[in-house]
Formats: sequence, structure tokens, C-alpha cells
Amino acid sequence: MTVFEGNRPLLDAFRRGERQALTTIYSHSVKEVAALVRLGFTLSERRVTVPGVADPQRQRDLVQEVFVRAFAERARLAFDGVSPFRPWLLRIAKNLMIDEGRRSGRLVLEGDILPRAEDAHEPLPVSPEEELEWKSLREETRSYCATLDERARRFVTLRFEEERSQAEVAELMNTTRRQVRTLEDTIRDGLRNHLKSKGYPHP
Repeated sequence: MTVFEGNRPLLDAFRRGERQALTTIYSHSVKEVAALVRLGFTLSERRVTVPGVADPQRQRDLVQEVFVRAFAERARLAFDGVSPFRPWLLRIAKNLMIDEGRRSGRLVLEGDILPRAEDAHEPLPVSPEEELEWKSLREETRSYCATLDERARRFVTLRFEEERSQAEVAELMNTTRRQVRTLEDTIRDGLRNHLKSKGYPHP
């Protein structure tokens, strides 16, 4: 995953968020990210094993979220091109998997396992559109979000901007967790179909 080695133009294009550069990096990196999500990993210094994700749909969702965060503007600009890209990207994936394990109740950890985002050049919190966007395609994602009804837009705000759990969203929206899961799946599928119709790659 030494995608930038000897290729300064690609790094510059990545930092500008150019579509072709993001597609190149995605294609170069996605298999290793997907394998990490599927198989899990061990933090040897803490003797903690973070389990992989068995559900294929959730695997795809997490892989998507890794690249959403890595390709968000703040993350791209924070990456200096000097630090190796592979561990930077995989750290984002590991942090997401730790969060996933905590939310699902499969993982209970004390304290921070990985360096804080600001110490590791990882992305800062982003807007709902940026959180949902696929490979940082902000304008198309905003266009899709604009088509959502008021209830769906409120879900996007609660789930992705405020980073609330599905259970919290269900309570705040006065609905069931099952209905929240269904709504999330519908929104993600709609975004995938929208981006696919515009010719963007699909994980």
C-alpha cells in the first residue's frame, strides 16, 4: 500500500480531492482494508483481540466508512505525505472497528487503545454529508441527501453528525431500533445507487 511512493503528483491530487486520485487510492487499498474488517486484528501491546465482522453487509458498510473518513477534506489535508499511508489508513479502520465493537457490546475496553485522532493525523468530525459521502464525493452526496424527507434528514443528523448509537436514535425519534436499522440500510443503499448511477466505483 505504498501508493504515494515516488508519485508526488498523486499525493497532490489526493490532497485536492480529485476524483481520479481517490479512485486510484481506493482501488490500491480496498482489499487490505476489507481483509482487516473481515478478519479482525490483535493489539499485541495490550493483548486485546478485536474480532472481525461476520455480516457481509456490515463489512461493506465499515469499509465504506473507512474511505469516507480517509477521503474527507480535513483528513486529506492532515495527511502530510511523509508518514506512511498504509498504517495511517489502517489505523482509521482499526478505530472504527473498536467503536463498532463497543457499540455492539462485543468489546469492552478501558481507556484509549489507539492514539487520539489529532495525534495520528486522523480526520476530525465531519458534517452529515461528509460522514455519509462515499469516497469524499461531497457534491453528489449532498445532492442525494437533499432528496431525503425530513425524517431521514433528522436520522442523518443524529446518526452521523452527532454519532449517536442506533438505540439512542430510536429513542430520540420515538421509534424502534429495528426501524432505525431499516432506515439506515435504506439510506445507505440509496446513496450507493445514486453514486453508482453517476459512474462512481462501488465497493
